[in-house]
Amino acid sequence: MKLTPRLKTIADLIPEGARVCDVGSDHGYLVAYLVEENKVSKAIASDINQGPVDNALSTFKENNLAGQIEVRLGGGLEPYEPKELDVAVIAGMGGMLIRDIIKDELPLAKSLEFLILQPMTQQSELRRWLVENEFEIFNERNIREGNKYYEIFCVRPGRTVLTDIVQYEIGFHKTQEALDPVQCKEFAAFLEHKICKYKIITKEIAQKGSEDSVETLEQAKARLKKLEEVLSDVCQW
Repeated sequence: MKLTPRLKTIADLIPEGARVCDVGSDHGYLVAYLVEENKVSKAIASDINQGPVDNALSTFKENNLAGQIEVRLGGGLEPYEPKELDVAVIAGMGGMLIRDIIKDELPLAKSLEFLILQPMTQQSELRRWLVENEFEIFNERNIREGNKYYEIFCVRPGRTVLTDIVQYEIGFHKTQEALDPVQCKEFAAFLEHKICKYKIITKEIAQKGSEDSVETLEQAKARLKKLEEVLSDVCQW
């Protein structure tokens, strides 16, 4: 089974022999690939709605994997028991929804070896919450598909050291020492994408011109300035 670059990156982050679940699995492509490649010892797909559960079951049947992957109906981490998993994948949903999923089953989340998170929105807000709630963000990837960037990060119980507030936007492992020339170029493109987004945001807020938007505008301008400073530094690496 061929995966999109986003899902393939997530699959590559999962250790050999792990027991893994995919929360909100939709068609179940990720776990189907993992089992097809004999990469994991146990795979479970789950979703809060019956439709995606049926989609996953169809995917497994079509790929001769029926009976090899368990499918559960339920929201977030609620369908899982302590000690039955090593890794949980929570991908393809909003950052605050991912936060709530972790928060609602915090003891279970912190019993895992780690979680792989891929928020579609509010990435910086999710990072901030994770840091404030004693999760270590220890591995990060930025994957481009067409005109979109997907931010993927691995987290586990622990402490993340914050040295600059801009890390909530760009991640915690982007340094000259950590990146080779190709990664450096990719990181610069990611920053340019972020900067473009914030230029649009600041323009839209400024056009509103309301008193309530003044503070929001200043915050957006401050984030934009920080991102431009980081890009300037990266271009000198």
